[in-house]
Amino acid sequence: MINTKFVNEQIQIGRHELGSSPKAILSLRRRTRIWAAMNDPDNIEISFKHRVKLKLMCIHHVKHIWHSILQEEAELDEMISLVYNLVSGNTPKEEGEIAGEKFLQKITDRYGNEKSNFPAIMIADAVSDTVVSACYMDPDLDIVDTTDDDDGMLPDMLEASYTCASAVAGALNWQPLEETDAAAHRAFWLWYLDEAIPAVLAD
Repeated sequence: MINTKFVNEQIQIGRHELGSSPKAILSLRRRTRIWAAMNDPDNIEISFKHRVKLKLMCIHHVKHIWHSILQEEAELDEMISLVYNLVSGNTPKEEGEIAGEKFLQKITDRYGNEKSNFPAIMIADAVSDTVVSACYMDPDLDIVDTTDDDDGMLPDMLEASYTCASAVAGALNWQPLEETDAAAHRAFWLWYLDEAIPAVLAD
């Protein structure tokens, strides 16, 4: 059974963290504790599906940004469909991993040189991370890592909620406040805490 009281306590701490951060950062450490609290120790499968669904909700929440930048790129929706197929077991893990890596590499190579494309690159990174999560079916995939800081994951793959938040803010956490849309950043993380997580757990 999921300890909803502990989940809610962690969400409240997350809100406080957001309120005290000029750049509206919800740390990887805090999110990790929320994810751990969301796990059902008696049901690994549902815990795994909750994690993937939360990542997918983040991607859907920022899809409009992708389409506003890369109008011709329909591959995002194909990759989202791939995630569902991986979760349902209709696509082999090896095939999914290769597709996720190729997608991110293709988008980065094709559009990565233009600063204005930064949000789309972040969304592509989020999709690639979600594909990997769907391949491994491990709810603790993001939890077992010892890194407490999102940018400490660089240059390896970043976690999907962070890259979606960065797409909205137009900057990564390490970048200066003047380059960050802090209001949009805060709005994304409040949506994550107040709407996305409860929606996942209510499913």
